[in-house]
Amino acid sequence: MRINTPSYAIPFIFFTLTALFFFSQTNEMINHQTLGRLTKNWTVVDGQKTLQSIPFHSINDSTVVRWDAEHYLLLKEHGYDVSKAGSDFIYAFFPAFPTFWKITGLSAQWMPVVNFLLYIIGLAILYNLFGSRLQATGIWISMSLPSIIIFLIPYTEALFFILIAIGIFGFMKQKYLVYFIAMLLAALTRPSFTILGIALICNEFLNLTGHKNTRQFLFASFKMVSPLLLGTFLVGLIQYFQGSGELFAFMRVQEYWGHKLGWPSKLTDWSHQGFDLNVAILFLLFIPIALYLMKLLINNLRSVTIAEPISDRAVYLRNLSMIYILGTVLFVVFFRGGSLHCMFRFVLCSPFAYILLFTLPSFKLSNKRLNWGAGMFSLLALLTLTFVEYGRGWNFSDLGFFILVSSMFLLINSDANAKTWFRLQLSITFGLNVVWTAWMFNSYLGDCWIFA
Repeated sequence: MRINTPSYAIPFIFFTLTALFFFSQTNEMINHQTLGRLTKNWTVVDGQKTLQSIPFHSINDSTVVRWDAEHYLLLKEHGYDVSKAGSDFIYAFFPAFPTFWKITGLSAQWMPVVNFLLYIIGLAILYNLFGSRLQATGIWISMSLPSIIIFLIPYTEALFFILIAIGIFGFMKQKYLVYFIAMLLAALTRPSFTILGIALICNEFLNLTGHKNTRQFLFASFKMVSPLLLGTFLVGLIQYFQGSGELFAFMRVQEYWGHKLGWPSKLTDWSHQGFDLNVAILFLLFIPIALYLMKLLINNLRSVTIAEPISDRAVYLRNLSMIYILGTVLFVVFFRGGSLHCMFRFVLCSPFAYILLFTLPSFKLSNKRLNWGAGMFSLLALLTLTFVEYGRGWNFSDLGFFILVSSMFLLINSDANAKTWFRLQLSITFGLNVVWTAWMFNSYLGDCWIFA
């Protein structure tokens, strides 16, 4: 089913409303009479990040280039020039996005628009493949996710999103060349094999427990993973010829971030905004997915009959999406000492989160069971945010958590989209996300990128 005109218009409605709200808040009087009554805005004073009663920051080539965007801009203009970067940590950043940025010829202030366009094109691809049951409701819920802010900054997520979406399109339509090229380019955009490559192999192993055919497992694994391996090798090759002197510099420099396997002593984050979203992901996605996959694996292992390899490609990708999210959470928790920073960005800004969103009706679970489960896990998340050491009093920074929880309940009850209560909740959630996204984008512009 194709997206009809109103469905295509929804992302543009969101972008327009967010832009209008953002620019209105750059006016001091309007800000003080509206959002300023609810919260202050992040900025830097004397080198310290702080909340101040000031209007939103302006958008220009300087304010749009913050944190990792500075490294991508450097790569765009100078390549892997260690002397310009000041350290060889620059090899941790992959070349596809800076190259794409350079090809556009656009200045930094236009990249939020470009990245959002990449995102909605990728979203349209996924919707056309998986979203027929949810129809326009799926797009409204997609635009109500509090992670959309990530697609408005000069980071790799939007390019990675559309490339993986194109690769999934190739897989679904059995066009392997399209899949291969798109996945290879995705591997040039950001480290892909660490999570996605392993997730593909794990998904094939899950299939192996059903069809019991080792040769099929090895062949399918190689076929799915090979473009990621080649793309990762090409990254090393590009860096080698630009001065790294080694093929795997991008792996060695990870030590600067202190990533190592270990049991987390406590859960922390770089920010309260990010911590809220990450705790929600732990309870509302990670635990249910882990339980579902465990049950599926046990059923396959107990079965004495040999099943046919999964022929339904949508089911294959649904399982892959769950494994990808499971692997991402496990990596963040156990390789960062319990610091959850960036987890919601890696999970919610991946195409696999949207595949799960669009295919939830295919699980054929009762709404009553899902609502009870979501309610229980939401309560556990609230208790965790209240009592863990990193917790604190509730304030505007927690809005993203409640937006995400509301979006989850809307998704579960999407078959009630004609009812008044559903439309009211969706309208409120969508509107709050407009405000949240503009506020978070302003935090980024103010050099207070502490939430991802």
